[in-house]
Amino acid sequence: MLPLLPCPHPLSLILPTPGPSPPSLLRHPINSYYALMLVICTLLLDAVLILFSYVLILKSVLAIASREERRKSFQTCISHLCAVLVFYIPIISLTMVHRFGKHLSPVVHVLMGNIYILFPPLMNPIIYSVKTQQIRSRMLRLFSLKIY
Repeated sequence: MLPLLPCPHPLSLILPTPGPSPPSLLRHPINSYYALMLVICTLLLDAVLILFSYVLILKSVLAIASREERRKSFQTCISHLCAVLVFYIPIISLTMVHRFGKHLSPVVHVLMGNIYILFPPLMNPIIYSVKTQQIRSRMLRLFSLKIY
């Protein structure tokens, strides 16, 4: 027989004791709200820092004298901003569905997880390729075809 050695981790001390199981302790509303506030603060801090950096970028772009260079700079900034939004919107939606959608069908959770995993990598090349004039003109020509 092996001797029982004490473990310094507090959750391991709760496991062998009788009483409420740790999952019921972990499902306490305070833990859920704490985790939600952590996610919101993290995403909010990211959003504030991104907004601040784009304000600085906008300030320097507006200082450019040439109109053509300003237009090219704005196109690059818009592409980057769209790429950031394509990443953040699915993760925020997935977080909200996970936190507040306990009553929703599992299909919704799976669908949101798949959107979070698949949507950003699929949209990223499209966002950055629309900047290219040749690709943009081909796409406009493709979508402007009238099929009768």
